[in-house]
Amino acid sequence: VTCNGNMPSTEEINLSTSVDDNGSTNDEEYSYYYEDDENEAVVDSAGNVDDTESTLLQEMWRRQQELEKADNEMKFKGYFKNVGGGTKKISEKIRVEDLYLDETYDCVSATEISHTAATPDVLNDPISVQIQQARLSMREKQELRMQQLKTRESLKKQPKPKFRLGASCERLYCAACTIVVTEFAKVVHVKYDDPSVTYIHQIADNFCSSNFDEVNNTTYNAMVADFCIQFNKEFLGYKDALMVPFELDEDLLNVLQPQSLHNKFNQICTSVGACERSFFEFSTEPANKFQSHWDDNCFVCQAFAENLQEQVQLNRYITEGNIIPIVAATCHRLNLPAPYDALCAPMTVGTLLDDIAWLGKVHVEAVLRKDKAEKGFADTVCEQIHYCVPWMDPLERQNEEAKQTMETAFE
Repeated sequence: VTCNGNMPSTEEINLSTSVDDNGSTNDEEYSYYYEDDENEAVVDSAGNVDDTESTLLQEMWRRQQELEKADNEMKFKGYFKNVGGGTKKISEKIRVEDLYLDETYDCVSATEISHTAATPDVLNDPISVQIQQARLSMREKQELRMQQLKTRESLKKQPKPKFRLGASCERLYCAACTIVVTEFAKVVHVKYDDPSVTYIHQIADNFCSSNFDEVNNTTYNAMVADFCIQFNKEFLGYKDALMVPFELDEDLLNVLQPQSLHNKFNQICTSVGACERSFFEFSTEPANKFQSHWDDNCFVCQAFAENLQEQVQLNRYITEGNIIPIVAATCHRLNLPAPYDALCAPMTVGTLLDDIAWLGKVHVEAVLRKDKAEKGFADTVCEQIHYCVPWMDPLERQNEEAKQTMETAFE
C-alpha cells in the first residue's frame, strides 16, 4: 500500500475487519504495532510467554553490578601509598626544657620531684666513708660508729621532707604525645574500609581540629590538645613524622595491638623530641640504691603506677566510673615482655583493680589540691597492694633482722 507515492513507514497500519452477528463488516477498527514489539516475548502454541532471553539479560546485568561492586571494595580497602610522602625531614626537635611546662600547665618539674626525696642519704655519709677508708684503731672506729648512730637517730626524729605530688612535666608531655598517636591510630583503623579516605594524609589534615577542639575533646586536658597542634607544623617535619610510620605499616588492621602502638610511640614521639627513648624501655636493673631491694613484682608495679599516674593527670575529669577502664588498659599501654606481662595482669582485674582505681582517684584529687607527701604515687600504690616493700636503711634493716632473730630464739 502506498500513500502519495511514498513507501510505507516502519509503522504499518493493519485494518482489522470484524464481522457482526448479521454478517456485516466493520472496517473502522484498526490497531498499531511495531516490528520491534514482535521480539519482546515468544508465545508458544499453548499461549505461554517465554521470556528466557529477558531473564538472562537481567542476570548478566546483576552479575556485572556485583563484579563492579567487588572491584570498588578491593580498590578502596586500606590506603594507597603516598609515593612523595616522608620527604620533609625534622628540621628541629621540640625542646621540652624551653616550653616552661610548669608555668603553662601547673605541673612539677623533674628537678623538683623524686620518690627518694624524703629519705636521707645515710649510706654514703662522711662517717661511713671515713670508717671504710681510714686506717683507724678499733677504739677510733667504735667512737665513729657511735657518732654515726647518734646522727641517724637525730635524723629519724626530724620531720621528713615532703614534695609535691604528681608526675613530672616531662613525663606528662611525653604521655600526651602517646595519647595523640593512639587516637590517630584509632581513626586510621576506623577509616580503613572507608572508600572516601584513600590516603593517610586525608586523616592527618584535620585530625587535631576534629578530635581535640573545645567541642569534641571531652576526655583530655589542654596539654594533650596543645601537643596535637605540634603535628600541624608541616614545615618542621612533624606532620610527616606522624604519618610515615602508618604509611609504611603493612598491617594496619592490627594497628591498635600493643606492639604496633608501642613501636609507633617510640618512632614518633622520640623523633619529634617529646620523649626520651628510655621512657619506653622496661628494665629490672636498679637505677639507684633505693631500688636495690626491688624484685620483679616491684619493678612491674612501679612501671604500672607511673604510667597510670600520667594517664589520669592528662584526663579532664576522673570519676569512680571512668578510672576503671584506664587502670584496666595500663598493661596494654606498657606492652611489657611476656614474663613481666603475666605479673602485670593481676593488677587489672578483681580486687586489685578496684583498690588501684580508688587510690588513683584519691591521688588526682590530691594533685589538684597541690598536696605534698613523703612518698610518691608509685611507692604508695605498690606498698599498699604488697608488690613492693618500703626502703629501709641497710644498718637499720640488719638491726631489725637481728632483733627478730633474738625474739624467735627466746620464744
